[in-house]
Amino acid sequence: MWIFIELVITFILMPFVIKWEDWGWHACIIYVGCCMMFTPIVGVLVYKFAFR
Repeated sequence: MWIFIELVITFILMPFVIKWEDWGWHACIIYVGCCMMFTPIVGVLVYKFAFR
């Protein structure tokens, strides 16, 4: 059940985290991978600061 909740949070936050210029498979897979490796909140921070 926790995995499903993480995916819902990840996909809801995705349009707010990934810039519209970067919308592609590469950026989306990295973002979802960061959110699944860590929690979605930490994954957002890792994506924003590590992959600028």
